[in-house]
Amino acid sequence: MTVDSNAQRRAMLRLLHPTGYRDVRAIRHDEIQLFSFGAADLDSVDEFVEVYRDWNVYVGVAPRATASGRKGEHCHELYALFADLDFKITPEPLARGTLAIFPHAPSIIVATGGGLHCYWLLTEPLKLLDGGLDYAKRLLRGLALALGADLEAAEPARILRVPGTWNQKYDPPYPVAVEKLTEVRYAAKTFAPFATEDKPTPTTPLPKALTQRATEWRSILRQNPRQARMVLLQLIGPITVHGTPKPSWMATPRPEGLLVGLMVSGGTSPAGFEPALPP
Repeated sequence: MTVDSNAQRRAMLRLLHPTGYRDVRAIRHDEIQLFSFGAADLDSVDEFVEVYRDWNVYVGVAPRATASGRKGEHCHELYALFADLDFKITPEPLARGTLAIFPHAPSIIVATGGGLHCYWLLTEPLKLLDGGLDYAKRLLRGLALALGADLEAAEPARILRVPGTWNQKYDPPYPVAVEKLTEVRYAAKTFAPFATEDKPTPTTPLPKALTQRATEWRSILRQNPRQARMVLLQLIGPITVHGTPKPSWMATPRPEGLLVGLMVSGGTSPAGFEPALPP
């Protein structure tokens, strides 16, 4: 990994963990190494990443209140909401299309090779004591439902991949890299409409045939973005999505992702349009 990737990792971790302890883990097969570093100790994280470069490396999203804390009850504050978009659950075209029309753009996106880890930085941290942990879980589950993300990951103590490492679940391994890094922040109440009341049914993967269809559509439309925009206009008509006026999201630089996302979400294509798929 490059110096830039290390700098991006440090910047991201400072935003997620301004206080407390950082729960860092390395996992390989049935082996696991657990370490905890103070929020200011980023040098130790760099050393950990280097030592365990052939392992899958993760970090807890919420800072821990103590060095030995690993669970939700050991998390007192959450500085960002997050979602784990797993391409096995939601194919990449649909995941990116959904993000394109979601009304609140993520502050940070990490590409893992097998998905996207998205973070929404908060203007004030969510307090997780005195009932706050349950409310944070409801927000995270609602966000996961809105985006088709992994519901099992929707809890504050969740560990997600560390940028500047490698996803060893693939051969060859995929780099885990920061795709977007900003300091845009949201008030927690912005996401209150998404909060769930009860734990929802876990997300199930889309049928394999539908996943393949989305991949084929994306490949075809990517070769002709003008056609993609015309079909997108036909599909959308006069409506808005999540209250976002049509012109702003028609201007997306990746219309094929948004288009395929909308198609697959309905399991169909716009009237009179069916891409000519290869035999």
